[in-house]
Amino acid sequence: MAELTGEYDVIFDAVGAAVTRERSLALLRPGGVAVWLGLAEAVAGFDAAGLVRGEKRVLGSFAYTDADFATAAELVGGWDLSWVGTFPLIEGAAVFTTLMNGHSVPVKALLTP
Repeated sequence: MAELTGEYDVIFDAVGAAVTRERSLALLRPGGVAVWLGLAEAVAGFDAAGLVRGEKRVLGSFAYTDADFATAAELVGGWDLSWVGTFPLIEGAAVFTTLMNGHSVPVKALLTP
């Protein structure tokens, strides 16, 4: 996969690893906004001086509704999701507890009935 280059006004980081957070800020234009959604790691991993000097902003967001999930399901209907960890629905609480406790595997979890 090619590396993302350039400068952007808004960047969404849905991974939440220190390296992706740092990269999101490195690619922001001065005055830009990074929206951090992912929770892979608790460590922020970014240069605070660059954030301040570049007048960049970080917006954290953790709020999903049933409509959000329905829209997401429609959007990814035909995508290759072979990189996603698949788990039975009954294991959902354990998988998400593991992720909330700072583990980064699986990167994303798909729960099946």
